[in-house]
Amino acid sequence: MVNIRKIAKNLLYILSAQFMAQLLNFVYMLVIARVLRPEGFGVLSFGLVFTGIFGGIVNIGLRKVHVRDLAREPEAVSDYTGKIIALKVLIAIPVAVVMVVVVNLMGYPPLTRQVVYILTVAFLLEAIITNYYAVFQSQQNMRFESFATIFRGVVLVVTAFLAERQGLGVIFLAWVYLLINTSILAYCTVAFGKEYPALALRMDRAFIREKIREATPFGLVGIFEIIYHWIGTVMLSLSHGDAVVGWYNAAYRVFLVTLFIPSVVSVVVFPVMAQMFKTDPKHLRTVYFKYYKYLLTIGCIIAVEMAIFSDEVVQILYGTAYAPSAVALRILMVCCVLMSINGAFVRLLESTNEQLLLTKICGAAATTNVLLNLLLIPHYGLVGASFATVASESVITLSTVLAAARSRFRFEEGLLRGPFAKHFLRVAGSAAVAAVGAWLLAAHLNMYLAITLSTLIYLAAMVMVGGINREDWGVIVGLLRRNQGTAAPAERSGS
Repeated sequence: MVNIRKIAKNLLYILSAQFMAQLLNFVYMLVIARVLRPEGFGVLSFGLVFTGIFGGIVNIGLRKVHVRDLAREPEAVSDYTGKIIALKVLIAIPVAVVMVVVVNLMGYPPLTRQVVYILTVAFLLEAIITNYYAVFQSQQNMRFESFATIFRGVVLVVTAFLAERQGLGVIFLAWVYLLINTSILAYCTVAFGKEYPALALRMDRAFIREKIREATPFGLVGIFEIIYHWIGTVMLSLSHGDAVVGWYNAAYRVFLVTLFIPSVVSVVVFPVMAQMFKTDPKHLRTVYFKYYKYLLTIGCIIAVEMAIFSDEVVQILYGTAYAPSAVALRILMVCCVLMSINGAFVRLLESTNEQLLLTKICGAAATTNVLLNLLLIPHYGLVGASFATVASESVITLSTVLAAARSRFRFEEGLLRGPFAKHFLRVAGSAAVAAVGAWLLAAHLNMYLAITLSTLIYLAAMVMVGGINREDWGVIVGLLRRNQGTAAPAERSGS
């Protein structure tokens, strides 16, 4: 049976932490974007993206396998994790060498190279940290990751204001990432030691072969996702310069903030779905439909409001120097809707051992993105990069929906007449009404009041068409009531 109390508790932990972290990280990005101006912000953004792409190679999908396996076999935590960390170290060293060689071959100036060198070490530490996060996630013990997430955000904000006051530049900010990851790695090591038996770091050739084989599809999915989300930054840096990279990443950072709810729910729900596939497959269909329903309901109204008020949002957050970011933000909001649709289907494929199919889907999306970026960026700059991202996400959405419709977890009514399509139509109709309301209200009211009233219009429309019903309110109230009785320390999985 699924422990609803534990799910609610962990959802509260991670949702609260991620909300705080997203807020802090967003404040950090706003401050440094103004301090560094578009050119300097472009350099730091490129460094984060470049090292993030290679960081995906180091992880090669091992976190997903780690979470899935330990959710099913919690007694293997220490031995399994020790082997995974040893494997990560084995992979990380040659990847770091390749990163240094590549950034030099690409001919970037000394400042950009220095930033990449520092961030390379930071991201390699992040690869080890994710192993501890995988353990905490698999055992539904999210308070440790939540604390580390908030700590990261607080330090980033403090250093951003310090950089603003002291006139410190991009090199200082790169060193901050390295300092933060060193601190979090030490904290997670201590936290793990208090909760679980001591790690036994050792190489196991049979284990390495098996886990690389299992993780490679997940890893390729992660790499493909990084490509279609971030390759536009690299291409813009090569053809349009640091300022355009800064404009594009300013819009993209706002877009990423809108995804914090889907990402948080995914962290909590994925191990539950993986466990249900093994122990309670009959109810897995219900879980992923609820996942889809709530994410789409939330994601659609966020996208509508952000698209309508994109000019005002960019002006308030970044200032006039980033005005070109508004059009990119407007386009990227389409991805917010698409990811709210496909999130449940992606998790379904991952949790039911269909990672090979998901790899092929993400590979097609990444290929689409690269080809469209090559075609569009030279002529349309950040607008072309934004459209390429939307096209890639469309490929994933259509493919995962069709895959779910053909799986044994499909609904008997079919794709076009089943509950998924019905809820989509309810959300789309309600969002259209809210969009018209927001557009009309914007001419007479300030942005904040217009957003508030149009969101209320959306909720009222959803209730009227049955998109939000008594069962949904019952789920929300039930989780809140259960949370009131969860003040005790989190239970150990498998106890």
